[in-house]
Amino acid sequence: MKLAAKKKARTPQILSRVSALGAFVVIAAIIIVYHAAPRQGLVWDDIYLTTKNPYLQSISGLPTLLTKDWWTASAMGESSAYFRPTVLFSFWINRLFGNTAASYHVGNLVLHCAASVLLLAWLRLNAKLNTKLLVCLGVWFGVAALNTETVVWISGRCESIGVCFGVGALLVNRLPGRRWMLLTYALALLSALSKEPFVFVPLLVVSQDVLLQKSAVKECVVRGAAALATVAFYFLLRRAADVPTSSAAASVGVFGALRSFAFMLYTMAPLVLLPLHLDTAHLYRPLPIVGLIAVGLVVVGGFAFLGWRIHRGSNAARLAAFGGAVLLVTLAPVSLVNADQGYAGERYFYFPLLGLTIMAAAGLGLVSKFSATTFVVGALALVQAPLTMARVNDWSDELTLFRSSVTNDPSNGYALYALADIEARSGDYDGAEQHLIAAEQLGWHDHHVDLVECFVYMRQKRHALAEKTCVKATESGPTDPRAWLNLASAYVNGGKPKDAEGAASNAIQLKPSYAEAYFVRGLARSRLGKTDNARADLQETLRINPSHTQATLALEKLSH
Repeated sequence: MKLAAKKKARTPQILSRVSALGAFVVIAAIIIVYHAAPRQGLVWDDIYLTTKNPYLQSISGLPTLLTKDWWTASAMGESSAYFRPTVLFSFWINRLFGNTAASYHVGNLVLHCAASVLLLAWLRLNAKLNTKLLVCLGVWFGVAALNTETVVWISGRCESIGVCFGVGALLVNRLPGRRWMLLTYALALLSALSKEPFVFVPLLVVSQDVLLQKSAVKECVVRGAAALATVAFYFLLRRAADVPTSSAAASVGVFGALRSFAFMLYTMAPLVLLPLHLDTAHLYRPLPIVGLIAVGLVVVGGFAFLGWRIHRGSNAARLAAFGGAVLLVTLAPVSLVNADQGYAGERYFYFPLLGLTIMAAAGLGLVSKFSATTFVVGALALVQAPLTMARVNDWSDELTLFRSSVTNDPSNGYALYALADIEARSGDYDGAEQHLIAAEQLGWHDHHVDLVECFVYMRQKRHALAEKTCVKATESGPTDPRAWLNLASAYVNGGKPKDAEGAASNAIQLKPSYAEAYFVRGLARSRLGKTDNARADLQETLRINPSHTQATLALEKLSH
C-alpha cells in the first residue's frame, strides 16, 4: 500500500518533468527554425503600429491603446472597425524592451512559443499520445511553415495572442468551480479582443464541455449562458469604444460566404503537409460548383462519420470533432474577409491549424502503438523546418516579400499592385506604372490601385491624368483621407487652388490630425490670398508634425 501511495504521489512530479522537457524541446525547435526572424525588417502596417506609434512612447498613451480602435491608436490616426486592445497593449509592453524591429520580432517569437507550449499542454491533458509522439506533434505545429506569416510579421501577432488566450481558456475550463469559470470566460473575452473572428472562442469552450468533458446538461446550459454573455459583453465594449460593428457577410452573401469558405479549406489543405507555394496574398479564385459541392460533402460527411463514432462511444471521435469545430469556427469568419478583399493571407490559417493539429492528435492516438508513427510525425516536422527558414527570409522587407509572391504566382494582380506601391514610394515611378498596367491587365483594380496611379502621375507631372485618377480614387474610396489629400495636391499642381482647398478640407474632416492635409490647404489658401487662414493651417501642420520642413519654409515665406 505504501509503495502504491508513493508511486501515486510521484506521478504528478514525473508528468511535470515530462511536460517541462516537452516544452523545452518545442521552444528549442522554434528558436532554431526562426533564428533569423529578429533580423527581419518592418513590413506593411508595422511602422505605424510600433516604432512610429506615438501612443507607445509613454504610459500616457495607454488609455488610447486600450479604448480606441486599431488605427486611431496608431501613427495612422484614422478610424477603423478593428478593436484589438490586447495586441496594442502587447506592443506597449514590447516597447519597454526597445523600440526596434528586432525587439518586436522577439516579442512575436515569444508569443508563438507560448501558443505552441499551451497547445502541447492541452494535448497532453486531452489526447492519448505517448510523450515522444506528443512532443513531435508540438514541434510540428511550432515549426510549420504555414505559421511563418504570423510569427515574422509583427502586426500578425493578433493570431498568436488570440490563440494564447483561447487555449488558456480551454485549459482553465477543465478546473471545477465558478471562480474558474469566470476566469475561463475572461480569457475567452481577451481572445476576442485580440482579433474580431475570435469572438466565437466562448462557443468553443462550451463545445469542449459537451464533447470532451461530458458535462451534465444543466452545467452545459449555465456555461452556454456564460458564453453568450461574454459575446454580448464584447460587443458592448466595442460600442463603448465607439468602434463600428460591420459584417462582411452583408456584402458577400450566404452563397458567396460558402464559396469563400470552400476556397479557404482548399487553399489550406496542401499547405499543411507540403507548403511549397507560400504566399502572403493567395488570390481569391472561387471554386466551381462541382468543387464547392465536393468540399461540402467532405465536411458534412466527415462530421456525420464522427457523430456516428461518438454515438458508438469513441473518445477519439470526440477529440476529432472538437478539433474540427475549432477549425471551422475560426476559419469561417476570416473567409468573409477573404471574399471581400480578394485575397487570403496565411495568418488566417494560424488558429485553424491548431484545430487541425487536434484532429491529427485524435487520429494518431489510434495508431500510437506503432513505433513508426512517432518517426513519421518527426520526419514531417523535419521537412517543415528548412521550408520555414527559407520563408522567414522572404519577410526581410516588402520588396522581397512581394517579389516572392510574383515568383510564386505571376498572375497575382494584388502582388503586382503591391510592388507598384513600393516602387512609387521609393521614387521608381516608371517601374510602378508598368506594374500597375500589368495588374490591371490581370483584372486587379480597386481603390488602392487608383491611389497609387494618382500618386505616380502626380510625381511624373502629368497633371491632367493625375487629376482624373485622383478624382476616381475619391469616388472609389470617399472615406479615405489619403484620396482627398492626393486630389488636393493634384489641384494645387494643376493651378486650381479653390478646388484644392475643398479637397484638403475633406481630408481634414476625415482625419483631423492630418498634418499633410493642413499643409496642402495652407498652400492653396496662400495662393487664394487668404493669408491668415493659410498661416493658421501651416502652424497647425507644425503643431502636429514639428519636423515638417516644407511647412516651416512656407510659413517663413508667408511672413515676409
